[in-house]
Amino acid sequence: MNFLNSAILAGLAAALVPLLIHLLNRRQLRTVEFSSVMFLRDLRKTRMRRLQWRRWLLLTIRTLMIALAVLAFARPALKGGLFAALGSRARTTAVLAVDRSASMALETPNGTAYDRAQRKIASMADLWGEGDEAIALPFDIHPPPTLPPTADIAALTKRLAETPVGNAGTDAGAAITAGLAALRQSENLNRELYLFSDFRREGFIHTTIAPPQPGDGNVTIYAVDVSEPGAYDLGVGRVNLENQLIEPLSPFRLSATVSNNTDADVDKLLVSLFIDGRRIAQNTANVGPGASATITFDAAVESPGVHDGFVEISADDNTLNNRRYFAVTVPDRIKVLLAADSPSGRLAAGLALAPDPTAQRRIDVTHATVDDLPGTNLFDFDCVVITDWRSPQRAVVDHLTRYVRAGGGVFAVPSFDADTTSWNMLLAGPYFSRRLGQPPSLPEPDRYFVWEDFDWSHPIWSVYAEVSREKIPELRWYAIFRTEGDDVGRTLVRFSGGRPALQEIHLDAGKLLVLWTPMNAPYTNFPLRSIFVPFMNRLAEYCAADVGERRGDFLVGEPISRELTSALSADAVLEVIAPDGSRLMPGIDRGATQVRITLDGRPDPGVYRVVAGSGGDAAIDAFSVNLDPLETAPAQISREELTRRLEGYNVVFVDGEEPLTAAVNQIRYGTEIRPAFLWAVAALFFLEMLVARTRKREMPLSGDAIGEPVRAAAIAAE
Repeated sequence: MNFLNSAILAGLAAALVPLLIHLLNRRQLRTVEFSSVMFLRDLRKTRMRRLQWRRWLLLTIRTLMIALAVLAFARPALKGGLFAALGSRARTTAVLAVDRSASMALETPNGTAYDRAQRKIASMADLWGEGDEAIALPFDIHPPPTLPPTADIAALTKRLAETPVGNAGTDAGAAITAGLAALRQSENLNRELYLFSDFRREGFIHTTIAPPQPGDGNVTIYAVDVSEPGAYDLGVGRVNLENQLIEPLSPFRLSATVSNNTDADVDKLLVSLFIDGRRIAQNTANVGPGASATITFDAAVESPGVHDGFVEISADDNTLNNRRYFAVTVPDRIKVLLAADSPSGRLAAGLALAPDPTAQRRIDVTHATVDDLPGTNLFDFDCVVITDWRSPQRAVVDHLTRYVRAGGGVFAVPSFDADTTSWNMLLAGPYFSRRLGQPPSLPEPDRYFVWEDFDWSHPIWSVYAEVSREKIPELRWYAIFRTEGDDVGRTLVRFSGGRPALQEIHLDAGKLLVLWTPMNAPYTNFPLRSIFVPFMNRLAEYCAADVGERRGDFLVGEPISRELTSALSADAVLEVIAPDGSRLMPGIDRGATQVRITLDGRPDPGVYRVVAGSGGDAAIDAFSVNLDPLETAPAQISREELTRRLEGYNVVFVDGEEPLTAAVNQIRYGTEIRPAFLWAVAALFFLEMLVARTRKREMPLSGDAIGEPVRAAAIAAE
């Protein structure tokens, strides 16, 4: 048993008062034999013994009443375990782990969840005593390094109150692991970890908590739930540009996902699209409880360059997830490297891309032979087109693969006399799981294949998706390679008969497209048809477009690593301009052919612009940083699942409305049993009245009827 107010125990001395009164009231009388009452002696002895028994019983009851009353005011508590008797005196080391992730900003009538956590911490002031120490551990997706414990818990509480809620996700498992590691360094007997969180399930599935180590049996984990139901929370999820080519003044379609994190229907939610700080479009959405809806917008940019934007919904109880940022890079000029084994092999493609080499065009074409490729810095170009390619070589293929994986685009076409062994071993087999047959035979004008089964959703063809099929010219192929194998990647169009004609695969950030048959006359009429020039231009734009990068972004707190596609000088100084206008110095990894920048995880969402030159403002690249949409998912981890994840640890769950101090005192010192002591005092009081009343009724027989004549005789004898 422990006493939460042990100073009151000094009052137990008052239990001696009834005994002192009893001893002081005893009278010493001299006995004189008197014959007339001598026959009553036996009766007197019997009744006097009964009277003495009741006197001692009253003395015991009154002593117990005072003792139990004092003990009740000393606040007795019961706690099992070997160290129960030391519970009220043991020093404590506590870790205050406070979830500061974005979901803790959810507003309710009682403030945000983060505000409620801070109030809980402030209410713990009465728990700390002399010799106690605490460690502050505010955490999100990356818990900060734990600091040494401090005895100045008031100052620590103030520092926690001044720590703002963040924008990142949650990794509660990592925070618990860090807190337990810090407690293992403490020599105090009582060790406690307080976890203040809204217990979103997503935050507890990233890190597995190791089983307890020797000595962890004295650690108590208090899971303090500060969430409240009934909040109105919606969020914008992923923004998707749908793999489109974006050109100045050309419409493109953008979609965004809106999630309803409440249990009620939301009708006519206003969703807006902003680009370069201007509202471009808006739409409304109806979203069911716990469901998502996709909203589409049609927009356009007026000029080449880097453009930033965001999709925003109307205000709710958590404004942190109401925006989703994105960045779009529209190249000013597209640099194409056009290669072939012979000048005639690249003639048609060259005329389609640059009919007048002296004119200023959006597409700049550089001519080369295939043999020149190993010594060419491909990263000086946005796109590589290889037509009439006879025999792929290992050095050329490896060079192209590095370029593609870094974000480049390559379009390749075999020649009519292609070395199918080299093609199958280095390109067709490894990347497309296909096999080229024998070279095509001489063309026969009366027998031909046509293109059919177009993938109209692909960016190259999407511009023709709404065009009447009768207006698209028939493309004839008089001789083709007969390919066999699996359909790996994406097939953009097929030959009549079902064989793939044009296929695409993605390798990391880049793309590789192959047309499985020659596209020069006399094997096809393709270069002579009106669709050939726009096809080659769309192909170059698609290969040069940063489509893969546009479809993704970085999450708050996530390390940033990004390769730049712009040509840069070897000594170029790079800076990153944050959304608040501050300039950051990124890490720069200059490879032989490319530049990669790195940054630590950023705490603020928005669009970050990369500029070349100290103090420069012209962006050469941009990327977006956003909240993790799963962070605000409403599902909470159940107590059963959390108990399984913390198996072996002593876990105490505390509801948001439950007084934290009372819960901790109950665990530290046991269950307070003062009411039981007060009820015992009341029972003894009624028992004392009953015994005292019975004693008074028997007093004449045992005292007055016998004792007084004897006392009178004794006085007369004197």
